[in-house]
Amino acid sequence: MLLQLFDIKLSNNSELEKLIKTHGIIRVKVDDKRFPESLKEIKRKKMLESLYLQGKDIKFDRCIAIIGTRNCSTFGAEFARKLSIELALNDFKVISGLARGIDASAHRGTISANGITIAVLPWLHTIYPPEHENLANEITEKGCILSENFKIETNQKYSFLQRNEIIVALSDYVIIVESKYAGGTKYAFEYATKLGKPIIVIKPEKEYGEFYEGYKKFVEYGAFECSNISHVITKISET
Repeated sequence: MLLQLFDIKLSNNSELEKLIKTHGIIRVKVDDKRFPESLKEIKRKKMLESLYLQGKDIKFDRCIAIIGTRNCSTFGAEFARKLSIELALNDFKVISGLARGIDASAHRGTISANGITIAVLPWLHTIYPPEHENLANEITEKGCILSENFKIETNQKYSFLQRNEIIVALSDYVIIVESKYAGGTKYAFEYATKLGKPIIVIKPEKEYGEFYEGYKKFVEYGAFECSNISHVITKISET
């Protein structure tokens, strides 16, 4: 079972270590051979020192990020679900952020195809959003949930941005299914560009509105445009 503790008061590090071991959480430090090499690309004032991981001890290779808006259309949700199924069938791992909308559709699609999916969270001491606790449990059956934070005290917004950095750094490709040019998706796009990660943006169903404007901006600033799933798979396979 996932760890669900909302008000944790720990007096020292040994209590923390005991708690995470009790709940089957693995703490992987940066000098551990299991620590993903790609995460060492993340450069910050306070460097990434460790990961808290719950689920399977998987290898972080062939990872494809699927990201986008929480307030997606039916078209966006279905595209993310079907794309993740196809990626799983082609032996890719699907990584996202467990958020509502595109993220959840990507995770669920991968699970339905018996694939491996990875959820990166801003913290691990409780599941956010809370209605995705069951989904998180399903993810850990073959994949994992992880965070660089066990519990945070302040600045939740910054923790979500750090979450997006990890998603990008772990991925071979970043796929934007549906999003306006703003918020967390825009930050992930800019960070992927900074790291030199190839980015795909999916053409929206309707050629108007904020998602279409976002799509045009992402393409303008360097994303590859794709209009169907087979096009995406072909593009990824070329790399």
